[in-house]
Amino acid sequence: EDTEGGCDIYKATLKDEEIIEVSRLEGNLNSHEWDSQPSISCDGTKMFFSSTRKDGLGGGDIYLSSLMPNGDWGIASNLGPNLNTKGDEEAPFIANDGKTLYFASNSHVGMGGLDLFKTTWAQDGTWSVPENLGYPINDHRDNFGLVVSPDGATGYLTGGTLSIPSEYMGRKNPQIYFFKMPPSIMPEKSSWLEIWA
Repeated sequence: EDTEGGCDIYKATLKDEEIIEVSRLEGNLNSHEWDSQPSISCDGTKMFFSSTRKDGLGGGDIYLSSLMPNGDWGIASNLGPNLNTKGDEEAPFIANDGKTLYFASNSHVGMGGLDLFKTTWAQDGTWSVPENLGYPINDHRDNFGLVVSPDGATGYLTGGTLSIPSEYMGRKNPQIYFFKMPPSIMPEKSSWLEIWA
């Protein structure tokens, strides 16, 4: 009931593998428009998400919000025209290196429908020109929702419009695929350090 737009971003609190609390994220992240598909950086301080808010460049754009000292999420900023277009950009995923961002777009040059792209954050705060991940990761169907394993070696995506069994009256459903990430599109390697107090 407390959703302001067509969709808002929420958090759930887990205890002993059970959800004990669900709440809408506080701060300036959510808007009166559709806000969804969040991806949080490995250090927990940056959230990338897709939104149709009116200050955007197209249908859906990718935004970034940073965690403030008080625990709220700060005002979201549009990632700009190098990444966002007049079409739809959605389903962002920030890799564990904190600077490789994967997303789906139907407006950057692609193979048809939604294609998957990669962009890299530079130290000057800019993003590289989005790179199409190419065939066979992309094809003429919609391909989106890429998630990369922590070691960067495996990718998982949603794609295609394959027919599902006839009892569903011929409706189409996307399928989930996994694949070995080609070295050319892998994020930088990350190291894990666990400290015992």
